[in-house]
Amino acid sequence: MWRIRLHRVTRVFFVLRPIATLCLFTAAMTAVPTIAGWVNGFWPRIGAVILIAALSVVGVVMAQRPTQVLRSRGPALLPDEQPELLGDGKLLRQLIDEEERMRTAENPRPGPRVILLHGKPGVGKSLLAYHLAKQLAKYYPDGQLYARLGKTNDRTPIAVLGHFLAEMGVPQEEINSTQDKRYSFLTNTRGKRILVLLDGVRNIQQLNEVMPAEPNALVIATSRAYLPYLGDSRSHRMAEPDIETAERILRAYAGQKARGQPDRIAQIVEQCGRLPYALRAAGERALSESNGLDGVATRMVERSTRLKYLSPEGRNTTDRIASEYANLTPAVQEAFRRLALVQAASFVPWVLQPLLDVEYSKVGPVLARLREAQLVEPAGKDPIGAMRYQLHPLFRLFAERMLAEGGALDAIEKAQERLRHAYAAAAGEVIKVLVPGFQPTVACPPEHRPEGREWPFHVARLAASWNRIEYANLIGAIQAAHAAGDWGTCWRIAASLVDAPAPADDYLMKPNVFRESVTNAFVLAREAAKLDSPTHGVIAVELAEAVHRLAVDKHSAAHQLIDQHAGNGIVDQRNKAMALRIKAQSMQMLSRHHDATAILTAALAAADAADDEGERGRVRFLQVINDCVLRPASWKEISSFEQAVAANQGTLKVSAYLWLSQAAARNGNDKGKDENIRLAYEEAGLCAANRAEVLLAQAEQGLVDLVSGGLADPEQVVRLAAHAVWAYQVLHCPLGVIRARVVLARVLLMTSRDVEAGEQVREAKQAYQLLGGTQFPALRAYLDLATGELGLYQKANSAPEVLRQAMEFFEDAGNYWHAARSRLVLGIALCAGEKYPAAFAELWQAIAELQRCGDTTGTETACTQLEIVHRDAGIPFTERHRRKLRALARPR
Repeated sequence: MWRIRLHRVTRVFFVLRPIATLCLFTAAMTAVPTIAGWVNGFWPRIGAVILIAALSVVGVVMAQRPTQVLRSRGPALLPDEQPELLGDGKLLRQLIDEEERMRTAENPRPGPRVILLHGKPGVGKSLLAYHLAKQLAKYYPDGQLYARLGKTNDRTPIAVLGHFLAEMGVPQEEINSTQDKRYSFLTNTRGKRILVLLDGVRNIQQLNEVMPAEPNALVIATSRAYLPYLGDSRSHRMAEPDIETAERILRAYAGQKARGQPDRIAQIVEQCGRLPYALRAAGERALSESNGLDGVATRMVERSTRLKYLSPEGRNTTDRIASEYANLTPAVQEAFRRLALVQAASFVPWVLQPLLDVEYSKVGPVLARLREAQLVEPAGKDPIGAMRYQLHPLFRLFAERMLAEGGALDAIEKAQERLRHAYAAAAGEVIKVLVPGFQPTVACPPEHRPEGREWPFHVARLAASWNRIEYANLIGAIQAAHAAGDWGTCWRIAASLVDAPAPADDYLMKPNVFRESVTNAFVLAREAAKLDSPTHGVIAVELAEAVHRLAVDKHSAAHQLIDQHAGNGIVDQRNKAMALRIKAQSMQMLSRHHDATAILTAALAAADAADDEGERGRVRFLQVINDCVLRPASWKEISSFEQAVAANQGTLKVSAYLWLSQAAARNGNDKGKDENIRLAYEEAGLCAANRAEVLLAQAEQGLVDLVSGGLADPEQVVRLAAHAVWAYQVLHCPLGVIRARVVLARVLLMTSRDVEAGEQVREAKQAYQLLGGTQFPALRAYLDLATGELGLYQKANSAPEVLRQAMEFFEDAGNYWHAARSRLVLGIALCAGEKYPAAFAELWQAIAELQRCGDTTGTETACTQLEIVHRDAGIPFTERHRRKLRALARPR
């Protein structure tokens, strides 16, 4: 206890050393005449003066002593200067605080202080450990030792101990003659405050062999595996940085070539999986590209060469992964390679049973070893509560490469076939629960199926959510069921995808082949339905196919399929309700809300006739959305959104949370806005389409906040919009890409980056033309709005006309809130062109329309802008004008 207090006192002296020295000398000089006056006699007075002088000297020595305590007296083996730590400052501060708690503990545990770090290859453990050691070295003046361990390093623990002893000044002869170097190391570190940095520790035994036993020593160890240290220290997992930090790392290493389009920077970050080592390689690659990071993004588009491109000389990302792969046993290596065959972004453990042709008991140890090597990581739980796992994007590329180089094509094809049949059999068991009396016939060995008899019942309860996650694997199951002649299972799997959006394909080994296989799967399912259920089955499959076509923005083709089953002559009211509801969703995507109103009314009548409560809930939710667009003031009535959340699951539930968030934002409830965004993310889970929808909604809300003078961070909104662009690109959803680019362009203008904004508008227009833009008038309105704002910023004479065109498109589509907002921007553009009478007219009308829409912040912005126009025009803003504004603001 006293040792701890003295240590704290010396730290204070160290910080306040100059002040302490001055105070001690001043006290001494003041005390000499005072004490001399108290003491009688010449010699006693001389003795008192000598005593005071001695005490002052001791005080000065104590004030100087911390410098001596903190100056290194031993070996300093930490590596030379390393790059700046650009991320994980929070974890660094957490580790520093942990070390301080251990160092200042009144009852420290036996043994050294230990800080452990673990994480996947290339995540930045070594760099973080180095900066941690540098900051803590001052507390360990007897030396800092460093060694790289691991299976790829030839130095054994005994050799490392010999190196440590030599650096500590032990003669080489003594080291060579010592049989027990461990004992010698413990003897030479006894009583010393020493820091030991061990990088790349393989296991806890290796750590124990090179670790001092002195309680005043500190050991910092990094490992790819989790090290279950038995003391009071736990291993800290170092994860990939967040998006903002990842972009900062990329730009830092790109140096002067760090400029680039935000969506292309988002592409690089996502394709690197936010792995710092790969981001550094990409940044350094930008230095040799003529157009910097934009050039890097272009080079990284090609999937087959991406990993090689990120492995230049001196920065080999492939070697980082290969070093861990080489430490696996052949059986575990085979499992890692075959996981590349899984056609989904994540997987459940039982997929290894058909892939490896083993029973369930063999899967656990294999998966545990892959997790220990950090080559596989948890992805979260699926809707039924089962843990799912995933491969990092770059690790998946490495697995594909190893699979291709391993040969044995026949074995790979058989593994794929077993996986497809296993999924077909699993889906058949779920259908058996949902359809009483149905008996699937697709064959699959029992050892290849999921464990547990209750599994099909859990999936059946949340089938729509399960289908979203397993979409790609279920496409393979359709093919397997067709090949096995199980027509009932084949078409019913396809029909179950009616509410499941198509997955992103950036993680698939052959994306183009997969897209073709989706089209082919629906053809096979239609054939099976004709043989098994010519009426109901064909309709169900074609409706699911229509949803797939809508997901990739092929609306005309989808309408052709839907119209066959939405006519008045259709007897099956449930299928009719579903067809009408899907068509209404399409109309809403095209912003044709007036058309959607009539279709939804017919859909609700069909759902009532079929007495289908689930379909009725989905239709009512879409009606709520339609009302909010056509009657913007109904944003105040959020109870209907809450009912929609309770009535739906899956994709529509994500949409319900997003609309609830927008309603909260319009009503000024920031807490409710953020909470519903969080719930939307949770519901989206592992579904790429739903996550893209949430990203875009956040970006659009951020844009509205910025336009209204809110506190949103413009750079954060730029990042959200850029990542939404990339998310929709890998989903092959041009409508989403265009909407995200428009948001991105408008936010870039607000940060005075008009050149980049112009590039986004240009690319959005190109995508619009390729899409066949005539059937998307509302999309044209968004494009015209961004083009007009860009023209306004660049003082183009055409800006007012383009903005007026956007406003008219929005009005024709029934999107009155956007029309009112466009009129506000039009008024600002007319003012910039000094056309004040026209500007006054548009702004007064914008105020009236925004007031009718219930947009309080928009109304306030328009009122402020009106006063600015009056000032610019030199016309006083009188009390009459204020009375008119108050009259407009009265509730209606």
